[in-house]
Amino acid sequence: MIRTGWLAALLVALTPWTCPGQVPGGVGFPNAPMPPYGPAPYGPAQGEEEWTVKVETFGNQAVTGKLRLGSIAITCDLGLYMIKPGKIKSIELAPPKGQPIQDGNGMRREGAVITMAGEKVTGTVHVPDWTIETDLGMLTPDPQNLKTLTFLARAKDEEKKP
Repeated sequence: MIRTGWLAALLVALTPWTCPGQVPGGVGFPNAPMPPYGPAPYGPAQGEEEWTVKVETFGNQAVTGKLRLGSIAITCDLGLYMIKPGKIKSIELAPPKGQPIQDGNGMRREGAVITMAGEKVTGTVHVPDWTIETDLGMLTPDPQNLKTLTFLARAKDEEKKP
């Protein structure tokens, strides 16, 4: 009987447990990285769409290509906002200040999401490591150098044009 009790205590003591410090955004760790597409589930968001976008950097370089993405995560005064790409006109990012905050598969940047209706949602934008398909090949822009991302059209809508 005592042997069973000691075995149970040993099992509990040696079992790995998740503590709040190991969970992204855990209690007491405000700068811990958020999951890349909101609180759950991890991984690519359902309903990703392919868009033709124009990307501009602070070095005044620009490129146009196709980008596949799901909802854009922005932490604003209301909380965590997941804005669908079909509702976005552009994303404007402020120049980076100090050390960048790495976030899962990208980084957090101060900026704003401009909607098709003209609303401006300001806050901290999650900028994932986007990959853009251009005429020359695949491009993964440095999230720290991005200035604007303008949504030109849905890629499938462009293919229908004669």
